[in-house]
Amino acid sequence: MMIINNGGAFEIQNSWGNWWGNNGYIWIKYSDFQNWVKYAYEMIYFEKKTNVTEDYNDLAGAIRFVQSDGSDMNSTFSGSLYKMNNSYRSGTKFRIYISNNEPAFVYAFGTDATQKVFPVFPHEPTISPALNYKKNDVAIPDEEHYIEMDNTVGTDYLCVLYSLDPIDIETIHKKIESGYGSFYNKIKAALGGKLVENQNVKFDNNKVSFSAKSKGKTVVAVLVETKHVQ
Repeated sequence: MMIINNGGAFEIQNSWGNWWGNNGYIWIKYSDFQNWVKYAYEMIYFEKKTNVTEDYNDLAGAIRFVQSDGSDMNSTFSGSLYKMNNSYRSGTKFRIYISNNEPAFVYAFGTDATQKVFPVFPHEPTISPALNYKKNDVAIPDEEHYIEMDNTVGTDYLCVLYSLDPIDIETIHKKIESGYGSFYNKIKAALGGKLVENQNVKFDNNKVSFSAKSKGKTVVAVLVETKHVQ
């Protein structure tokens, strides 16, 4: 089915042929559409940027960590990543807010002392990484629930990739798991030269936020390190 019009209700065109409905078309109320349609897709054209000045930031975003009591989990930028100002115990409940200030494909994943990489966003194949508009805010896991820190103490990492192009994220995960060196170096190696040069990315020192000029590259990686205690 494809939605082709909006006039107080949706007009639906079905693939079965013109013998169905009104020559293949039928009107459906918003409430009925919501109740009966399991999946819907929106096609959005990405306009190619032209006449871009050297001062134009084509990748930008921010990340917030909020505990279940409403308090922020603050961090400070330290060279190649953000480090949480405080350590956090197993059982801590928190929510992550991922924002983009320019259209981007956004992927988030984490790792811990097990060295395994696990997806954070998108967390299932039916969810698209494409944040097509400026200023999206994605709550993880959602607006009603929280992430709870498990019993694997040590150092936890979250990485959020902001990309101008789609990424084969499963391959990236596998390369990171089999890589060597620091988490940052594993990510850099896995992306194979796609990372925006450091001098073209401006990271805020006291909040997880950045703006960048891609200048021929396609990905900015934002890393957050957390000391996880028992």
